[in-house]
Amino acid sequence: MPNMSQTASELLSAYQPLDELDADHGVQLVKRLSDGHKFVMKGRRGVDREVYEELKQKRFTGVPVIEQLIVQGDTLYVIEEYVTGVCLRKILDQGKIDEQLTIKRGRQLCAILAKLHTNQPPIVHRDIKPDNIIVRPDGSITLIDFGAARLDRPGVVHDTALIGTNGYAAPEQYGFAASSPAADIYAVGVLLNEMATGQLPSQRHEDGALGAVISRCLRMDPHDRYQDVGQLDTALQDVANHVSPGINGWLPPGLRSRKPLIFFLGIIWYAIICLGSSAITLEGGTESQLIAMRCFFFTLLIIETLWFGNYRGVWHTLPLSDSPRRGTRLLGVVLWGFALFATLFIAMAFIFSMV
Repeated sequence: MPNMSQTASELLSAYQPLDELDADHGVQLVKRLSDGHKFVMKGRRGVDREVYEELKQKRFTGVPVIEQLIVQGDTLYVIEEYVTGVCLRKILDQGKIDEQLTIKRGRQLCAILAKLHTNQPPIVHRDIKPDNIIVRPDGSITLIDFGAARLDRPGVVHDTALIGTNGYAAPEQYGFAASSPAADIYAVGVLLNEMATGQLPSQRHEDGALGAVISRCLRMDPHDRYQDVGQLDTALQDVANHVSPGINGWLPPGLRSRKPLIFFLGIIWYAIICLGSSAITLEGGTESQLIAMRCFFFTLLIIETLWFGNYRGVWHTLPLSDSPRRGTRLLGVVLWGFALFATLFIAMAFIFSMV
């Protein structure tokens, strides 16, 4: 424990500079002279000191451990854990990463943010981007650089200045409203898109089920985004459960499951669809009408199966069925399923009258 009577200069002199990690932002690699341990030292001005006090006291998983805070004049010197690994920015400079790993990294980040956002008061990072994420050798990630972070307190109606990075910062960070945890959710959406496509959403937007999750993160109104990272994590888990790599990801519901019982039931269900559709008879109709009727029931059952099986995460593409609330999502799935049935039935009636 440092002696509280020591001056800031004396406290700083206990660390020997080794290397400039980021000269533009005053980030150095230093060595503590007493035991040779290495740390990162950051000189910060205009930051929320209370954020760093919270981080130092509570030591959140996935965030560098803060060893010491030293105030000298208007500068706060942060002595924190030296995290070894590879910056996500360097990884993305080599190209995009596959969907499974994108989802994994997104969920890892959600786990870190969940602890920060549920802190009292919540800690909002406000500068989530590849440059501020370190992938450790064991595959875990660490969120660094809390220079733009703030404590989310009631009564603050808007940010006084833009703090964050253009392209990743949520609209409210430009002074339209106060930055809440929803601002971090926006940035996670940008990050997910960049991992999946190699580009920002304004350049190229990811499609499919993951693209739908990203779109919700990026909605202009914070209230229209996922309301917490737990909901976002659930959505990512849903995508992971329904999208697998390679050809397996394109197999219909049931047949892509790794559980033998579900796979077996899937085989039986599709056999019933095929045999049931081919067994349909039509009295008083033409051969063309019989073929049309059989094709209709086969198509109807297959499409409804794909819908209710959330094929390729299709639920995330429509209102209500993309809700994070289970009851609302179930209502949306049923309503859209009925609308799909009615539309197909009307189309079939028209086709049947033409043959």
